[in-house]
Amino acid sequence: MPGTVTGMTTADPLPDIVQTVLDDLADAADPAAGHWLVAELDQRGSDAVWSATCLLLEHLAGRPAYGLPREQGADRLRSVARTAQPGTALALAVQLAYRVGGEQAAAETWTAAEPELRRAALLHLLLARCAADGFGGRLTAAGLVALVRATALRPAGPGG
Repeated sequence: MPGTVTGMTTADPLPDIVQTVLDDLADAADPAAGHWLVAELDQRGSDAVWSATCLLLEHLAGRPAYGLPREQGADRLRSVARTAQPGTALALAVQLAYRVGGEQAAAETWTAAEPELRRAALLHLLLARCAADGFGGRLTAAGLVALVRATALRPAGPGG
C-alpha cells in the first residue's frame, strides 16, 4: 500500500485519511491500512500522530467505556490497563486520561511513552474505534479478532 489507502494520498487531510483507514479496516479486516496510517503519521511528524490520536480519543470518549456509567467505566479502564500488554495499556491509560482530565492530561500520558509504544497504542485505538462503531455490520466479531491478532505486539528475541 505504498502511498495510498483506497484512493487516498498522503496530501489528503488527516481526518479524511483516518476515516478512510477505519473504513478499510472494517471492510477488509486486514491490518495493512492501520500500519499504513501509522507509517504515514510518522512521516508527518509527532503533531500529526497526536492529532490523529485525538480524533480517535474524542470519538471513544463520547461512548461509555465497557458499556458502564462514567465512574465505573473509568475504574474498569484503570484496572484493565494495569494487566494489559504495554501498547494496549498505553491506549487504555490515554483513554482514561482523556475521559478524566481532557486532552492535556492525555497528552502528558502519551508523550511520556516511548515512540514504539505510541505506535502500538495508535493501532489499538484504531481497533477500539472499529469495535465501538461496528461499521453497520461490515466488521464482524471474527474480523475484529483477526485484526487484533494481526496487530498484537510480538516479543523481541529469537524468532520474534
